[in-house]
Amino acid sequence: MASLFSGMATILGGIFGDTVTITPNGQPPREIQGILREEPLEVLDQEGVSVSTVSIWLKAQRLDVADLRRGDLIVALSGIQYRYVSKLPSGSPAEDAFVTISLEKA
Repeated sequence: MASLFSGMATILGGIFGDTVTITPNGQPPREIQGILREEPLEVLDQEGVSVSTVSIWLKAQRLDVADLRRGDLIVALSGIQYRYVSKLPSGSPAEDAFVTISLEKA
């Protein structure tokens, strides 16, 4: 059954995203469309003091990144290299649904 949200990730990725090169372990690199961002984030340290850090994440279509695992390489269009840390599904039932992948600089 068609959903109102079917195709939305493809449209949003095309508008806000860039080409990203991913290299799943043991496979050749390939290019996908994704939205990669580095955003400032305030967190609390062990004493409860607010500390600034950076949250790095990639939003990509679920099927494009289904074979990525912890430690796999992601390279931004700028050439900056990141490593896959974890994945958070969106909960959308759409075939092209986004997942958010937490990254760290390589």
